[in-house]
Amino acid sequence: MNLRILEYLITVAELGHFTKAAKKCYVSQPTLSTQLKKLEDQLGVVIFERDNKNVMLTQAGIKIVNQAKQVLLEAKELTMIAKNSANPLSGKFKLGIIPTIGPYIIPDVLKLVKKELSNIKLIIVEDVVENLVQDLRSGELDAVVVSSPTRCIKGIDFKTIKDEALFVAVNEDHALAQKKKITPSELLKEQLISLDESHCLRKIMTNIFDESHISKDFKASNLTTLIHLVAQNQGITILPKMALVDCPKTIKTIPLDCDDNVRTIKIGARSLNSRIDALEGIKSLLKNIC
Repeated sequence: MNLRILEYLITVAELGHFTKAAKKCYVSQPTLSTQLKKLEDQLGVVIFERDNKNVMLTQAGIKIVNQAKQVLLEAKELTMIAKNSANPLSGKFKLGIIPTIGPYIIPDVLKLVKKELSNIKLIIVEDVVENLVQDLRSGELDAVVVSSPTRCIKGIDFKTIKDEALFVAVNEDHALAQKKKITPSELLKEQLISLDESHCLRKIMTNIFDESHISKDFKASNLTTLIHLVAQNQGITILPKMALVDCPKTIKTIPLDCDDNVRTIKIGARSLNSRIDALEGIKSLLKNIC
């Protein structure tokens, strides 16, 4: 068994087709089939169910493919450890950031990395948390910046960067605009608008308010849209403190008065991470920025 055979295995599992997998792996189809049959014989299990058109994983095959992915990821980490041992604060570092944080910190992150970690080539990817975590687990990313609520994920460690206050955003002409603070109960009869379910901020809102109190007629994909709607007096929303810089004068932002009135910004990385020094450097910069 070697890493190349595991690559064949994973490719067939992903494509569900031996010929397509062989083409992607730059080997002949008979060679790929022979190698995988040898792997099955070596392990003493049937990994694939085959017919003339389709290839499907057996139950044992599903477990073997998942473990093979982990083996390849750890082999990649081993290579990176060796590569970065001479100068750990160098090379590429791929950082994922969720869209409700990215616009407010990315410019400063890029500037400070260039100034204080000049040998690191920072690559930033902005996406929703589910996609970022998937890319982190697969090794496509070195770390992710997300916010609570964050479920426990095997093999990923999250460290807190900062707790950030949440605010109620209302139009200046709204009856609540003059209040010093607002409790969730005062918003139950209001038109609450929010991001879609792929965003952490939506999950925060559903933790504070029952889902039935959040508008089903509209779901935004970014905070800018929510801010423009509030500015036109077409709803009320909850914003993190860093987003208040985008609010025009026609919006009043009032502290949310409840137990869950913060979101926790976190940085997550794989438990087995070859970029520990670079990760600590990035984490330190984030604490100064957020």
